[in-house]
Amino acid sequence: MTRHLAVEWGPQNIRVNSLAPGPISGTEGLRRLGGPQASLSTRVAVSPLQRLGNKTEIAHCVLYLASPLASCVTGATLVADGGSWLTFPNNVKGLADFAPFSAKL
Repeated sequence: MTRHLAVEWGPQNIRVNSLAPGPISGTEGLRRLGGPQASLSTRVAVSPLQRLGNKTEIAHCVLYLASPLASCVTGATLVADGGSWLTFPNNVKGLADFAPFSAKL
């Protein structure tokens, strides 16, 4: 969607970018989705930066995308996860076990 909107709105001088944050310490998302502390510690230890991100780092990413420094950037997704997506395999079982909402058709 980011790339599609960047192409559609570019002629009006509107830039469209997105941010894909990883686990961020001290957030409600991490408290709800991070899993048990032992499991989280293991996953963090094998990521390239070996730590969680923080809110300030995510704010800096957003400021960059919104600033004149990124005036020629559009249609991009900035991944700010400490390299986690580069090293973690898909955990299909973990996703199957995660069912916070019950969907009724």
